[in-house]
This record gives sequence, C-alpha cells and structure tokens, in this order.
Amino acid sequence: MKAILSIKPKYAERILSGEKGYEYRKRIFRSEDVSRVVMYATQPVSRLVGEFGIEQILRDEPDNLW
Repeated sequence: MKAILSIKPKYAERILSGEKGYEYRKRIFRSEDVSRVVMYATQPVSRLVGEFGIEQILRDEPDNLW
C-alpha cells in the first residue's frame, strides 16, 4: 500500500539524493500495510516529486530513538 506525505522541498531533495535516510514523524500511518511513500514537496514546489520504500518503522520516544 502507498501513502502520501507532504515534505518541505529541502528535505525531499535530501531524501531523493540519498543524503537523508530517515523521516521523523509525530504520527505514524493508520494502516500498517504502508510499504511505499509518495512525496509531495510543499511550497514553493507544490507537486509530487518522488517515491521511496519503507524498510522499517521505528516507534519510540524521541530520546530513545536518538
């Protein structure tokens, strides 16, 4: 299953280039079947810019993840 995430353009570029390997979110997808994410770059780009696969979703308090 695919999900769409709005991401600031500078972070979307870093994900697509491979520089950024993690995307931190306060909320996790409702469905646990999500395996791909379509990225929507927010303003000023305002369009779909790419897609990436999810290898694993980590759930924990921020201090424990760091």
